[in-house]
Amino acid sequence: MRMTVLGSGGWIPTSARQTSCYLITAGTEALVLDAGTGLGALHISPSLLDGVDTVTVVLSHFHLDHVTGLGFVSARALGGRELTIAGPGSLSYGRPTRAIVENQLLASPLQTTSPVASARWAELGWDTLSFAGHEIQTWEQTRHPLPSAGFRIGNRLAYCTDTEFDPETIRHVAGVTTLLHEAWEPTDAERGHTSGEEVGVIAVEAGVSRLLLTHSHPIPGVAERTAAAAQARFTSAVLATDGAVLDL
Repeated sequence: MRMTVLGSGGWIPTSARQTSCYLITAGTEALVLDAGTGLGALHISPSLLDGVDTVTVVLSHFHLDHVTGLGFVSARALGGRELTIAGPGSLSYGRPTRAIVENQLLASPLQTTSPVASARWAELGWDTLSFAGHEIQTWEQTRHPLPSAGFRIGNRLAYCTDTEFDPETIRHVAGVTTLLHEAWEPTDAERGHTSGEEVGVIAVEAGVSRLLLTHSHPIPGVAERTAAAAQARFTSAVLATDGAVLDL
């Protein structure tokens, strides 16, 4: 199982970081965590999906920095591969994910036609999804102005973004090898987000082996100070970096 960082930033893309998007591949399967501007890399470099037959995109929530890349989906990027899109529409918002994406995000006049019209759709918390032989476990994160979903793939990886510090996260990610968790500011992060200091505590209490910090702040220097705050609690915490490739 291998992860390529396509977008490690939050809020707005910068010259160093696209917004949230992680490509995980295992054999002929690909899993994409969030569809921020980083998803454009699949159009620019379609070889990222070489050997892949099926692509599943799971959305943590519907803020633009996590979904705008759905507008970049193209025949060049997918090459006829089967595409599934899953999100927390029904779970958190009382509306199907497809309705939110196609009737709002990708509807005219914002898009001429939906580039994901042929996709299969699934509802997190309702439909069962799997990847590389692991069920994708999902839970609702309510400590964000608009709820988000957290994900866990067996004991390999957990992904948590756009949530304040929540002791329940420790239970959900306990013992996972790699925790990919947002860290927005060094301490006292703004409402709906986690600080570097807090995510370091989560990593220690959950007993994870590796902590990668994601959803980095775009203002110069903030991400580095946030990483230092996390490292004060969990010494091996590192910032996720666009273009990095990691074995999980």
